[in-house]
Amino acid sequence: MRQIGLDSIINQYINNNLKRAFTAIPCRVTSVNNMGQQRINVQPIINIVKTSDEELEHTIIQNVPVVFPGSSTSQFSFPVNVGDTVLCVFSQRSLDRFKLGAKNPHRPIDLRKMSRNDAVAIPGLFPFEDAVNNPGKRSLGHSTEDAVVTHNIGTGNECEVRLKPSGDVVINSPTTVQVNCQEAEVNAENSTTVNTSTANINASSSVTIDSPTTTVTGEMLVQGTFTFTSGMVGSGSAGGATASITGSMDVTDDVVGGGVSLKSHTHGGVQTGPGNTGVPN
Repeated sequence: MRQIGLDSIINQYINNNLKRAFTAIPCRVTSVNNMGQQRINVQPIINIVKTSDEELEHTIIQNVPVVFPGSSTSQFSFPVNVGDTVLCVFSQRSLDRFKLGAKNPHRPIDLRKMSRNDAVAIPGLFPFEDAVNNPGKRSLGHSTEDAVVTHNIGTGNECEVRLKPSGDVVINSPTTVQVNCQEAEVNAENSTTVNTSTANINASSSVTIDSPTTTVTGEMLVQGTFTFTSGMVGSGSAGGATASITGSMDVTDDVVGGGVSLKSHTHGGVQTGPGNTGVPN
């Protein structure tokens, strides 16, 4: 009869307890209970294999907290979907009272350790072939050298904010980019360029352009009153008039055309009768 030593008994005891301890395991999201509370249900996807070689699936773990990078005042959050894979880590003591709101040191509800009931889910774990950092998974061009925040990956609505190693920042959206604030200021040391088919500026009070020179290369239509205070200089296009005005024009001072004053010019050849005067002097 084979003798069983004390060390074998101790090792077997340790192994039996380790088999019951949960540390970390990939899980699949089975339901999203309440993302406002960051609470989901998951199922570990690596099955249990008994010493008899019997294989069993894990049962679903209920009400698992989801970890997002954040604090009490700031957070980076995103949707978690059924079928997503997450990494679940397991607390060394019961999380029941913590999940119910206990944020100060407290006694656990029971003495369990490394229990499957005390899972915490960390999103972003993928099998290698499913990793969404793969440029082939993206609708937009993607470099793994960039720092990127992306939503709707692989769809026609994929949008992103991309920080490149060069220091460039790129925002890509297939629809609308909207900025809402009290005041907005853009400071560009060299130049600012807007490329679009149509541009609208809607200001309920006024618009001020402060520049030594402003150039308009196309036609310009002013539908309200056009007022200038520092003079106006112009030249006509080849074969065309310098200025054409339809309607009346009021001038409070003088008008000079071809060096002749409208207000003080004289005419030669003045005489009575039906004849005309000479040209203006």
